[in-house]
Amino acid sequence: MKNTKFLTILGLTALTLLTSCGNDIEISIGLGDGSVPDDGIRLYFGLNNTIEEGFAIEGYLTAEKDAVIKDEYVFTYAHTDPLFGDDTYIETTLFTWKKDQILATKNGDAYGNVEFKAELNLESVFPKDLEDKIVYFVLHASIWDKNNVTEVGSTDYSYTWNGDKVNIKKA
Repeated sequence: MKNTKFLTILGLTALTLLTSCGNDIEISIGLGDGSVPDDGIRLYFGLNNTIEEGFAIEGYLTAEKDAVIKDEYVFTYAHTDPLFGDDTYIETTLFTWKKDQILATKNGDAYGNVEFKAELNLESVFPKDLEDKIVYFVLHASIWDKNNVTEVGSTDYSYTWNGDKVNIKKA
């Protein structure tokens, strides 16, 4: 119980540090069945309202004590909704985590944080020529059932170009 409280405090401290490093937007994407206690996998990261070339998304992945850890997890971006996209759904990987990396953070009944940093290529992530200027940041296992909402988490942002910078906001 002491370890779980400590790791929860540590996780919240890390999230506070993430968002205090100049990020305007705090984001959390989760996987898991909400009706099953303590089975979640969660990704935390931050974005700025205005992004320039060379911006890197930094954050961490963590798991709750009863999570079933898959072989690999991927953090991606896409320009169509991962749940409602048709057969033309295409995503690009920003970062991956292996099962061993997550399991290595387990201490008693709790998992720690597996940190990451992913540099963005602005024109790839935020294409200028799309009619609907929306980007989805997505988390799922490398092998996943697209029709199962418990196996994918996403968040979407609208964006506009302003010279060589991108302004984003929650869609």
